[in-house]
Amino acid sequence: MTSAYGYKKGKTARIILAKLYPGSDIGMHVDSYASADVPHKIHIPVQSNPHVRFMEEDSDYYLEPGYAYEVNNKILHGVRNKSAVERIHLIFDYYEAA
Repeated sequence: MTSAYGYKKGKTARIILAKLYPGSDIGMHVDSYASADVPHKIHIPVQSNPHVRFMEEDSDYYLEPGYAYEVNNKILHGVRNKSAVERIHLIFDYYEAA
């Protein structure tokens, strides 16, 4: 998956499992923490549902489990879980090491 970036020394950082409970949401925001400037934010849905929507500016998407998605955290984005299941994503930063 990450080979498409063509990095000679690709590294991962800030690897987390993120859970969003049924009926919960992460409001629209732009990430401002220090690691937000890492070039590639990769989300891999582990568990989800079509009623879990990832919103990016004026669009929304279903991020289907089994695929990797690059998320632009420097634009307005959020998540809404209107399903009866927990949404779980493996999230990591990917970058070229010096």
